[in-house]
Amino acid sequence: MKNNIRLLLSALFSAACPLVQCGNIDWHEWTLYSNEYITAESARTFAGVDKSAGKKIVIPEKGVDLNSILNVVPPRSSSVLLVKKVTVKEDTTVKLGMGVDWWFEVCCNKNIVYSTLRSGGNMDYPMTGQDHIFALNLRKGENIVAIYLKSGRSSFQTVLQVMPPDTPAGCISRKTINEIYNPGSPVLRQGPWLLEPAPGAITVAFLTDGHIGGGVEYRLLGSKEWKKVWNTIGGILQRNDDLHRIRLEGLESGKVYEYRVLIALNDSEYKALDTHQFTAPPTDKSEFEFFATSDTQFGASKRGRQLAKWNHLLKNSAFQVSIGDLSAVFDDFEAMLFGGYFNWQTPEIYHNKPFVSVRGNHEMRGIQRDRWFSLLGPASGEGYYAFRYGDVCFVVLDTLGDGTDEKRNPLTHEALKSYMLKQRKWVENIVNSPEYSTAGYRVVMSHAAPTANRPGAGISKIANQVGEPLFKASKSGEKLIHLYLAGHIHKYRRTVPGSKSVYANAPVAAGETAAGENFNFPIVIMDGPGKNIGFELSACTVKFTPDFLEVKCFDEESRCFDHFTVNKQGAVKEIDNPYKNSILKLYEF
Repeated sequence: MKNNIRLLLSALFSAACPLVQCGNIDWHEWTLYSNEYITAESARTFAGVDKSAGKKIVIPEKGVDLNSILNVVPPRSSSVLLVKKVTVKEDTTVKLGMGVDWWFEVCCNKNIVYSTLRSGGNMDYPMTGQDHIFALNLRKGENIVAIYLKSGRSSFQTVLQVMPPDTPAGCISRKTINEIYNPGSPVLRQGPWLLEPAPGAITVAFLTDGHIGGGVEYRLLGSKEWKKVWNTIGGILQRNDDLHRIRLEGLESGKVYEYRVLIALNDSEYKALDTHQFTAPPTDKSEFEFFATSDTQFGASKRGRQLAKWNHLLKNSAFQVSIGDLSAVFDDFEAMLFGGYFNWQTPEIYHNKPFVSVRGNHEMRGIQRDRWFSLLGPASGEGYYAFRYGDVCFVVLDTLGDGTDEKRNPLTHEALKSYMLKQRKWVENIVNSPEYSTAGYRVVMSHAAPTANRPGAGISKIANQVGEPLFKASKSGEKLIHLYLAGHIHKYRRTVPGSKSVYANAPVAAGETAAGENFNFPIVIMDGPGKNIGFELSACTVKFTPDFLEVKCFDEESRCFDHFTVNKQGAVKEIDNPYKNSILKLYEF
């Protein structure tokens, strides 16, 4: 009974809106192409189509069995392309309805407008011309409508009709269109790189070519058994992203591990890629060093060439740090981070050493500025965090940006205020945490230093405000900060604790800096590009021993222009060399 009513309504609807009622266009008539090379892609590109082999057909209002036109006997499957050239005098939208058995995809002027390639089948039975409704946006002049159809095992029926203009049309999601245009394939696009070192854990990150499943397998160097960890959500393989961040836990302190990326071919098969190594973060007081730079705001190639010069400094480093402003603007994160940073480093550095990133004010610029959090930031989704590496506690503060950067984020001004209040509360908690209190050394890093590096520098005031609990605890002597690393002003500065004096590799004007009279620890500010500077860039290594930490700062040619140590009680000792003595000067105010 229901089917009879449905057929009656369909007949009445078709009579009220016959197929030919769309200007002078007869939507009965199509050109059919069929051969073994016809694919869904043919509807957009006409690949595999012999334009001289088209066959004129008419699709009657009651529909047609395409198998009869093709002389195909089921269960053999077939694919066809229906093409229609449509000329209109002005831009117009036409609504069509189709019933199809089994798959189809509609393109108008090479743009996909509707598809059942994923879902398959027809909405309901019996089939009608109202089961799938889609809109064709025809532009003035000639248009090409192409419909790809693929049969099921038993039949190959289709019916089509014009719908009233106010009929709601179905749609295809932008995400689905992107995946159709750029389908995922089992290829590693970028990576792997390492993030978030912590006692017993490290994160492996990589990008795949499209949204496919990924994982990591790892083992102690020299052992036979691999352990597998997949990128999952709710216990199933996550296949809705091209970025994979996989946390490896239960690692043995200081041990060397092998690891390799796994790419899912389907739900049951995968392939393993190249093998790399990393050293698990230590939990004891063993010696280690790290490498840091800041404000690498050049073009990708120039930045890459400079990093390549410093590869040998990274050889003995446990991890590397960017203290903010890794690039000038973040419109294309992949071109900047990989083509202009990681890819210039040796594979042993790129794939084997963790990367620690500080958010600078330039990380707040560009249409992809939010990608910092997924590609380089901590899993917490915040720009501030702390981690323990051996006997050292590192605290990373987020000093946001200056007035220019805030103007680029007008819609989230109130959110920034809340974010800073949340960060301050976090700092109050971290200063009393066991990981901070029991550390033998404490290192704080932020893009802007807490000193007033420029008159009225608001970004330095932020560093003061959020870091105040740390600075207060350090002054008490109970939880001494041993070193503070920063950048932002593009000029090398090293404060003398408790003094207005400052070391620099270029003249320092009176009133330019408040130096370190309010801080009982040295603050090192890295070089950056600009005018009236010492070097366009500088880098440093920081080594930790049981009795002191050792800082070496290098120019673009890897010459050491500053060298000093800080013992556990905070005493600073200068270590001279001829180049340092010729470059670094103490400016007293």
